[in-house]
Amino acid sequence: MVKSPTPRLEKHKKRLATARGFVLARSRLRRNIRQQWLHAGQAAYVALKLKKRVTKKSRTKLLNLFLRTKGIYYSRFKSQQKRQGIALNDQTVLDMVLNFHANSYIYKTLGSRR
Repeated sequence: MVKSPTPRLEKHKKRLATARGFVLARSRLRRNIRQQWLHAGQAAYVALKLKKRVTKKSRTKLLNLFLRTKGIYYSRFKSQQKRQGIALNDQTVLDMVLNFHANSYIYKTLGSRR
């Protein structure tokens, strides 16, 4: 009969597997692996939030650039969108503009104003 390893060994093996690519003792010693693993998780969380922030900024800039070519300010566009009860976020509107050339949507939202 083959005995299975203890849960502790299983846990250590899992941690060792996740630590591949870490430098020096951080990939071999259990205590260092845990510390490095926690630190890497924190760094990943921060990077994710930063990525979201940067993409939202660039999306807003792109939308603003497109609206300026049509003679409309971004803030005015958003306020009229809100006033008319159109619940589309910037990502959806930008996708419409880039992929479907939805100029008619923009003009409908703003009426006959320029």
